[in-house]
Amino acid sequence: MRLDLSRFDQRLERIEDLCGRLDELAARPWDAIAADAVLTAAMEHFVQVAIQSAIDAAAQVVVAEGWPVGGTYGDVFRTLADRGVLDRDLASRLSRAAGLRNVIVHDYLDLDDRRVHSGLARGTADLRALARALARHARRTPPPC
Repeated sequence: MRLDLSRFDQRLERIEDLCGRLDELAARPWDAIAADAVLTAAMEHFVQVAIQSAIDAAAQVVVAEGWPVGGTYGDVFRTLADRGVLDRDLASRLSRAAGLRNVIVHDYLDLDDRRVHSGLARGTADLRALARALARHARRTPPPC
């Protein structure tokens, strides 16, 4: 299957846009975020959509390459590590991020927003590293015939 670069690039741009928004929230003290329900909800939503965009972009590459997708969202990052697109530590952190996305979507009552806020800087760095690695891979690999 051929990689749809238009959709792929849109996903990478979305990741960067959301990382910028999350960087702004990370720069605010936790107490300011916690005191404002709209900021807290925005943080949760931006994290969820950024991680989902990362999952989708990663899965898009995995499927286009014909590699095994696996049974969980986190598996796409492990597959990329197995194929040398990502380093294993980054893939492991992104796999945990996929788990965070699941908590935000399904187990939101158990979400620790303070912990989410404290992890924003590392999380956005990881998402940007993923986007760079995927972009390098997509531009370096000739499309399948």
